[in-house]
Amino acid sequence: MDDPVTLGDDKVMRHRLMEEAIEHVDEALMVFDVHGVAVDCNSACARFNRFPNKTEWKLALQEGWGPIERVALGKGLPNDSYELVKRALAGETTRGADYRMRRIDTGEQWLGRYTIGPVRDGEGTIIGAFAVGRDVTAEQALIDRLTVNMRYHTSILESVPFATTLVDDDWIVTAVSRKTEVLFGWNAQDLIGQSGLILLTELSRVLIKQRYDHLRGTPFEGTIEVGALEFLRKDGSTFTGRTRFSRFRYSGGATYTIYVEDITEHLAAQATMERLQAQVTHLSRVNAMETMASTLAHELNQPLAAILLNSQTARALLPSGTRDDVIASLDEVALLASRAGDIIRKMRSFIRHGEIEKVPARLDAIVMEALALSEPHAREHEVFVEAAPYEGEARVLVDPIQIAQVLVNLISNAVHAVSGRNSPYVDVCIKDHDDHFLRAVVTDNGPGPHVDGRHALAGFGGKPSASDQGLGLSICRTIIESHGGQVWLDHVPSGGCLACFTLPKMKA
Repeated sequence: MDDPVTLGDDKVMRHRLMEEAIEHVDEALMVFDVHGVAVDCNSACARFNRFPNKTEWKLALQEGWGPIERVALGKGLPNDSYELVKRALAGETTRGADYRMRRIDTGEQWLGRYTIGPVRDGEGTIIGAFAVGRDVTAEQALIDRLTVNMRYHTSILESVPFATTLVDDDWIVTAVSRKTEVLFGWNAQDLIGQSGLILLTELSRVLIKQRYDHLRGTPFEGTIEVGALEFLRKDGSTFTGRTRFSRFRYSGGATYTIYVEDITEHLAAQATMERLQAQVTHLSRVNAMETMASTLAHELNQPLAAILLNSQTARALLPSGTRDDVIASLDEVALLASRAGDIIRKMRSFIRHGEIEKVPARLDAIVMEALALSEPHAREHEVFVEAAPYEGEARVLVDPIQIAQVLVNLISNAVHAVSGRNSPYVDVCIKDHDDHFLRAVVTDNGPGPHVDGRHALAGFGGKPSASDQGLGLSICRTIIESHGGQVWLDHVPSGGCLACFTLPKMKA
């Protein structure tokens, strides 16, 4: 074998080697002299220009660029591509110059992409120019098809009524819809390439990975209804979304199309509907209670009037010398019958018309009266009931009988709650709720309310238990609210229940 250094020094041999190499490249190559005259080309150049061989192409070049019409497709490109050769001879290189080309004689069209630049000698002097051409017709057709497909899939994404996100088998986001951008507050450019798990709260991420990570690498294809998940917006706020996704496989892996529907408003509307239904149910029970109370009031009115009349008559007919305890008992019967009649009359008026006869009264005095009325019931159940003194003037504008009945009812319920427990007790006290309201509190060491949280109004007006006494919690709430106050249940931290209500203080 000859020495390669010796061969490298042989200019003729080097020229032949270069010609042979150029002849076998796939790109079209033309060489121009310093005057811009085409001096040589390879066979690929003839094929590029739709000629069968170099000989015919060189003959065509004798008439300039041959029977080829070129239309520049790039901005700033001259339609006469020979101008790029002139620029090359001036030292400028042009890359990626796209032209729509047409054989004038046959009408055949194709797309050509040129790189044209200067040829320099060893000292950097421009001695000619070169032009490399490549047929990009098939390549551009593929790009056009991909662009059409991308637009088609984008239109599908935008037409889906839910936020739609595409992720791969590793949960990396590959595409998002405009609705996803709006719902989550992210730009598509910021999301694509990131983990789609950033759109989920921490708990939802754990759930998703536990349930669906096992699908990675499997042939599973189909749609999965995920249900409700908590999602995370870019600003840190969260919302509940109904979620489903579909998975399909391709040769390179798998893609998930995830659909998210924000159901926050739906859940709020559902909660409102449930609350309204509960209110309607409560009103139905109250109406039934009002009807029953009105009937009972009517039926009890005559027996009470008879008891009052008979006790007063018996008192008047007592012979002289009758024992004082007998006289006191008849007087108490008359007093209690009269009080019961007043209660029935006022409750009947309240149920029918919502009328309240308010008079100035001392709330602490009403508490003491309620304790006296509750004392026999408490003694029967062996429960100690006491009232803490109130330091101040507990003046309110109320119907004393109705407020006393509310207290009797709360005390009675507390007595039933603690009955049978070790060291049962019930405390009643009055406190300043704020500058404008007094608060009455009935405390017991029973099991506590069946509902959690302050303002547990659901406990008032629900289904009464067998131990509920007096007016019932629903009417208690109605009475207190008709006086401008509020009523609620609360837990005692050490165990037990607080039944509280407020009443406006009487202005001086």
